Amino acid sequence: MAWINDARYRAVFYQVLAIAAVAALAWSMFATASANLAKQDIATGFGYLSRQAGFVISEAAIPDKPTDSVGRALLVGIGRRRARSACRAAAPCGSSYCRKRCG
Repeated sequence: MAWINDARYRAVFYQVLAIAAVAALAWSMFATASANLAKQDIATGFGYLSRQAGFVISEAAIPDKPTDSVGRALLVGIGRRRARSACRAAAPCGSSYCRKRCG
């Protein structure tokens, strides 16, 4: 029973206990959220990325159509944002060139 009074073993024990408590709390929260979403028929996951977008992103650097997937529309939007950022970095934002080209 001398190991009970050893501070090193007590510290390890309390750390393992704290990690187990946090893991149990996280699992409980995840299980509750999953059950509530399933009860309300709310889909989870990334399946929506393969669905048809139904909209066009104007002035996109990458051409897109309304029949493209939501994932492609997301990539087109990211590409547009990167192109706009590059334009603003290349020209001072107060210049007329920047206002005309970058919006």
